[in-house]
Amino acid sequence: MRERDEMIGRKLSNRYQIEERLGGGGMAVVWRAFDTVLGRNVAVKLLRQEMAEDEEFVARFRREAQAAARLSHPNIVAIYDVGEDYGLYYIVMELVEGMTLRQKLKQAGRLPVAQALDIAAQVASGLHEAHARGIIHRDIKPQNILITETGLVKVTDFGIARAVGGVSTTGDLVVGSLPYMSPEQVSNGEVSAATDIYSLGVVLFEMLVGRPPFQAESTVGMAMRHLEGEVPSIRQFRPDVPPAVEALVMKCLAKKPVDRFSSAKDLLRAIKMSFPVQAGTGEQMKPDGLQIEEAPLEGDEDLARKRRRPKRRMSLAVKIFLAAMVLFLGLVAAGIYAFNKWMEVPLVEVPNVEGKPFLEAQAILMEKGLVPVMAAERYDPQVPRGCVINQAPEAGDTVKQGREVRLVVSKGREMVKVPDLIGKDVREASVMLEESNLVLGNSVYVFHPAIPAGKVVSQNPKADIEVPKGTTVDIEVSKGPMPTTAIVPNVVGMTRDQAKDELEKALLTPKFLLLPGEQPAGTVMSQSHVPGTEVPVGTEIIVAVSLGTGPAPNVRTIPISVPKLDKDTVRVKVVLKDAQGERTVLEQDRKPGEQFELRVEWVGAEAQLNIYFDEKLVNTSTLRPETPSSEGR
Repeated sequence: MRERDEMIGRKLSNRYQIEERLGGGGMAVVWRAFDTVLGRNVAVKLLRQEMAEDEEFVARFRREAQAAARLSHPNIVAIYDVGEDYGLYYIVMELVEGMTLRQKLKQAGRLPVAQALDIAAQVASGLHEAHARGIIHRDIKPQNILITETGLVKVTDFGIARAVGGVSTTGDLVVGSLPYMSPEQVSNGEVSAATDIYSLGVVLFEMLVGRPPFQAESTVGMAMRHLEGEVPSIRQFRPDVPPAVEALVMKCLAKKPVDRFSSAKDLLRAIKMSFPVQAGTGEQMKPDGLQIEEAPLEGDEDLARKRRRPKRRMSLAVKIFLAAMVLFLGLVAAGIYAFNKWMEVPLVEVPNVEGKPFLEAQAILMEKGLVPVMAAERYDPQVPRGCVINQAPEAGDTVKQGREVRLVVSKGREMVKVPDLIGKDVREASVMLEESNLVLGNSVYVFHPAIPAGKVVSQNPKADIEVPKGTTVDIEVSKGPMPTTAIVPNVVGMTRDQAKDELEKALLTPKFLLLPGEQPAGTVMSQSHVPGTEVPVGTEIIVAVSLGTGPAPNVRTIPISVPKLDKDTVRVKVVLKDAQGERTVLEQDRKPGEQFELRVEWVGAEAQLNIYFDEKLVNTSTLRPETPSSEGR
């Protein structure tokens, strides 16, 4: 009740107004809705919320639309649209007014032979169209067969249909409804067109007898009946069923697929020829549209007398002449008829559907009276997956209604799997990436306690995930284990920046003191540790840098306010550029919103101070000795 209250009146994707709950299963709920754009009633199948969080169910739900949308047949429920609205996945379908075959069987118990054959024939016709397009329904049962008020039968719920080329084996998942599943489905999940024929045979048996052929108290028992059980005789329960009809059902229910009808088309032909003869008339009780050759009535004495009367023989030449004339006149008549019919078809302008989702393109073309056909699928980095790349005929062309419009649909960017580079050397990693159509990005060298020097330590993106073709993969390469000691280099005579680089390369920590001296400003005068000395890694080396013979350095205290950001820390970096060159005077993590002061020393008439937050320059100031304020620019 709560679900109904929440959904009634809701408008999905600002288009489909939910009006009434029609029914539901374990996977989805079906609602009656109104399409506010096209002004028509539709059925909306809505994936249950608990299923929407399962990627496998969502993928199966999408496959239903993709499979069924390819089908256009009077005996198959049409798919109009598929979409998602704030986490609700839905399919928009043709609304069929009527009842399910299950509801009809509950009312009637069993059906007249002619009516049962009529329903089976229409289902077989729909299955023939689906099988011709490589789609197996997999779940033919009374609940999935809809009957309109006029008697038109439509097959629905291709939720477990899958496009196949011939026979498809899905060993990981057996889908279907157990009382109607074929032996091969029960045993190993193998399906083909013969699978649907078996299920339709079970449905036809139930329509004639009032119950399915097999009954059991457990699922295991039911499965074993399908695999090994003998199909009971229909005439044992219902003697009025013609033997030809019983033989037809038995052929559908053969244990081996090869022993059943070879196709739904063959089954349809057999059903048409099996309609019972109406007593007193000698005519078959068949629905409109089923063409069955009719035999002459027994006891027709005039017809028998005519057949016994000797016939005058016609010469061979006359026969050939008359046959040729009949053939010629027939071809001329057929040509004139076909030409006139072709000329009567109205012209339409082909709409532009390039860039649109395939299902939307289908709807647009069908509204124009055109026939959309998915000609091919291919990868395209520019066109989103499932959208039309190009069409033929092109948009703007004038064609006759009923013309096929061939669409090439995008499969999106081509995805490739990232290879595992851990433990490989850089050259080998580069070759592996190239073979996978990926690009080697940055290579950062780091110490690692276990992985030998020159081997890959880590990678980004990680191995075995799928990424678009051409993606850059960054790696970290081992420099071997971190050493415990370092040799102090000689930095005397170097500039401040050169000394800093040399000491950090040696895994030592430089600390600079600015002192007056005779050497040029910025030159290292002395160092705290004797060059060549072995010290622990990270040891602080004090370095005296000359200020030259000029005045003492200028000093300024700079207030810094860290911005209030939604994160734990902010990286603060302050860079000073003066007469001695450019150097970093502060680089550390600070808390968002923190305020602190920084004492800065510089040499020369002025200095430039740059402040960075998370590597982004936010302030540049000019420091001068003659004024206490800073000039921002």
